[in-house]
Amino acid sequence: MPTVLIVGASRGIGLGLAKEYRARGWDVVATVRDPGQHGAALVALGAQVETVDVRDAAARDALVQQLDGRAFDVAILNAGVGGGARDDAAMLDVIHANAVGPSRLAQALVGRLTPNTGVLAFITSLMGSIGEGGGGYEAYRASKAALNSFARALFAAEGAGRGLAVLSLHPGWVKTDMGGPNAPVSVAESARGLADVIESRRGRTEHVFLDHQGRTILW
Repeated sequence: MPTVLIVGASRGIGLGLAKEYRARGWDVVATVRDPGQHGAALVALGAQVETVDVRDAAARDALVQQLDGRAFDVAILNAGVGGGARDDAAMLDVIHANAVGPSRLAQALVGRLTPNTGVLAFITSLMGSIGEGGGGYEAYRASKAALNSFARALFAAEGAGRGLAVLSLHPGWVKTDMGGPNAPVSVAESARGLADVIESRRGRTEHVFLDHQGRTILW
C-alpha cells in the first residue's frame, strides 16, 4: 500500500488531502501542531498523527527521529500561515513558517522518498509567482517565492540524483479559513486535483510549478 506524508494537515487543504488519499486507499501519516485540538479528525480517518511546528528546529528533528525507518511514496509540505504582516517580526515569522521551516524539514526527509518514483510536493501559491504576481501581502508573496526557490535548490542538490519529482503546487483560491468564503474552489476539489497532479508526475525527474489542474505557472 502506498504511503503519503502530509505536513500541516489539521484543517483546510491539508485535511482535505488526508481525506482524499485515504479514499484512494493510501496509508496517511499526517502532522499537526496541536494533536489535542486537531488530531481527532485525522485519527477518525485512520491516519497516523504526528506533531510538529515547522518553525521549531527541535520539533523538526523530533519528527524525523519519530519517522525513522519509514519510507514514503509522496511527501507533501503544506504547513504555513497567511496574513498581511507589516512589522518586521511578523513578516519574518511568515517567511519562517512558509519557507524556511518547510524547506528545512523537506531537506531532512528527502532521503525517505522512494527513489525514481517518489514525489516531494510543496504547497505554494500563485502569489509567489514573480511572473504572474501582483501587489499587497508582500511577506506572504515573498515567503512563497522563497519556498519555490528552496524547492528548486533541493531538487538540484538531491532530488534529481534520486530520480524524484519535486513539485511546487498552487492549490487554487480555496474556500478555507485563509481563502475566505468567496473563494471559488472547494477543499475537496482542490485536494482531488492536487492528488491527481501528484500522481501524474510520479516517475518524472523534474521540478515544475503547477496549479491544481496541472497548468504551468510562470516562476
